[in-house]
Amino acid sequence: MPFCTKCGNELPEGARFCPRCGSEVARASVSEGAEELVRGAGLQTPPELSPANYEKLKLKLKLKSASRKKKWGVAGIAIGLLIMLTPTIFLAMDNVKTIEQLTTLAYLAKLCIIIGGLMLIFGIGYSTYGSRREKKIREKL
Repeated sequence: MPFCTKCGNELPEGARFCPRCGSEVARASVSEGAEELVRGAGLQTPPELSPANYEKLKLKLKLKSASRKKKWGVAGIAIGLLIMLTPTIFLAMDNVKTIEQLTTLAYLAKLCIIIGGLMLIFGIGYSTYGSRREKKIREKL
């Protein structure tokens, strides 16, 4: 038999509240874990969650996370391309008057291409990872 954590009174089986002090009784560990997941997702706590529903909720939260990774990957690709194209825009403006300015712009172009390329690789990898993870989770649902 479970006991009340506040007053120590013995509780009847399946009680949600203590008959002596009225405090809410702690639920089973699966329900506690489910409550934490539900609160983390910004949803209202259901009265009871079965283990099957608990697993389904976990999968839905993982799906949301994978979808977010995919979106960040696409954003990384876009930012990488933008960084790589920046020196081209400066060269197209044709405001270079001295050889020092041209040399500086060439170094800037190399740096932008390296940084943009790394960002592009990161974006492709992260987007691919998110897509594959999302596909696996959808198969389980």
